[in-house]
Amino acid sequence: MGAIMGPLDGSILNIALPAIASEFQAPLRSLEWVVMSYLLVASATLLIFGRMGDLYGQKRIYIAGFAVFTVGSFACSLAPNISSMVAFRVVQALGASMMIAMGPAIITRVFPPTERGMALGINSMVVAVGLASGPTLGGILVENIGWRSIFWINVPIGLLAIVWAWRVLPEGGRDARERFDILGAALFFVALFGLLMAASNGPALGWSSPAILTLVAVSGAAFALFLWTERIVPAPMVDLSLFRNRVFVSAAVSCLLNFMAQNTVTFLMPFYLQNAMAYSAREAGLIMSSIPVVMMFLAPISGALSDRYGSGVLSPLGMAMTTLGVWLLSRLTLASSTAEILAYLLVFGLGSGLFGAPNNSALMGSAPRNKAGVASGILAMMRNTGMVLGVALSGAIVDARLSLYGGGGSLAAISAVDPAAFLYAQRGALVVGTVLAGTGVLTSLVRSGKEQREAAS
Repeated sequence: MGAIMGPLDGSILNIALPAIASEFQAPLRSLEWVVMSYLLVASATLLIFGRMGDLYGQKRIYIAGFAVFTVGSFACSLAPNISSMVAFRVVQALGASMMIAMGPAIITRVFPPTERGMALGINSMVVAVGLASGPTLGGILVENIGWRSIFWINVPIGLLAIVWAWRVLPEGGRDARERFDILGAALFFVALFGLLMAASNGPALGWSSPAILTLVAVSGAAFALFLWTERIVPAPMVDLSLFRNRVFVSAAVSCLLNFMAQNTVTFLMPFYLQNAMAYSAREAGLIMSSIPVVMMFLAPISGALSDRYGSGVLSPLGMAMTTLGVWLLSRLTLASSTAEILAYLLVFGLGSGLFGAPNNSALMGSAPRNKAGVASGILAMMRNTGMVLGVALSGAIVDARLSLYGGGGSLAAISAVDPAAFLYAQRGALVVGTVLAGTGVLTSLVRSGKEQREAAS
C-alpha cells in the first residue's frame, strides 16, 4: 500500500491537470509547480527521513508518512485555488518521502538475504501497477466525479494502511542514543533542492541566467559544507564510509543513470506519439503503459533470480537492454508503425524491469543493518534525482535542437512544432539517453567478485 500510493497519485494527477487548470484558470507555469513542488520536496527530504528511521524507528516514520500523506491528500481535495494546491502538495510530498525512504529498509530488515531480491522485486511490481493504473483510473474519476476525487481516494486507503501497518510491521531497532544531525540535514536539503531547482528551471530561464547560476553556486557551497560537516560531527546524517564500498557506489550511480535514461523516454515519447504521429491521448496512454506493464511482470522474476545468482550479471544485462531500447527509439521515424513503436518500448521495458530489483538488492545488501534507513533514502534519492535530471536534460536538448533546426519552435509551444523538427530534436535527446544508459552498463559491471549479501558485522 505504501509503494502504490505515491506512483498512483502522480500518474493520476497528470490526467487531472487540464480539469484543474480549467477550474482555477491557472497558467501553465502554475500547473508545473503542482507537479514540481511535490517532486522537489520529496527528493530533497528522502535522505533526511532515511536517517530519522535509523534513529527513531522505521515503523514510526513509515506510519507517520501515511498520516501526513493522507492529511495532505484531503487538503488537496479542498484546495480553493492553485496556490493552496501547491502548498498542500508539499505536505503530500513530505508524507510520500517518509514512506518511500522507509520501504526498502523495512523489506531488507524483514526478509533474509536469500529472499531480499524477490521481495524488492515485488515492491517494484507494485510501483509499476500504480504507474500503469493511474491514467485509466484517473480518467474514470475525473470524467464521472471530478478532479477532486483523485485525492479523496487516498483518504480511506491511508487510514486503512495506518491501522494495518501498526498491527503487522515489527518494531525493529532504533538508536536514539545518537543525536540527529540537524545542520547536516539542513545543508543537504539546500544543496539538493538548489540543484534540482536549477535543473528544472534551466531550460526555461536559460542556463547562464543569474537565477540559475546563483542556484548552482548556493547548491555547490551547501554541498561542500555538508561534506565538511559530516566528517567532524560525532553522529553524521550520512556515514561517508558507505561510499568506500564499491558495490554500494556502483548500484547508486547505476540507479541514477537508469532513471535519467528512463525519464528521457517517458517524457518525450508522449509528445512524439500525440504531436508527431497524431495518436489520441487514449491511444498514446495505452502504448506508453506497455513499459510499466512489462516491468510489473518482470521485476519479481529478476529479483528472485538475483537472490540465486546475484546482481553481477542481471544488472549489466538489464542496463544493456535498456541502452538498446533507447537507441532503437531514437531511430523511429514519422513512418514508423504502431507495432514497431511497441516492440522498441517493450525492449526498453524489459531492460528496466530486469535491472531494477537486482540493483536495489545489491545496494541494500551492501549497507550495514544499522544504516538501512540511510541506504534506502539514498536509493530513493538517486531515483527521484534521476527523474528530475532526465526530464530537465532532455527538455534542454530538444529546445536547443529545435532552434538549430531553423526556428521550428520550442517544447513550450510543442503543438505548433513541425513534426519533422520535433523528430530531429527528439533524436538528439534519445542519443544522449543512450549514452547515459550505456554508461550505466559500465557502472553496473563494477561489482566485487563476490557481492556482499549482508553488511559486515
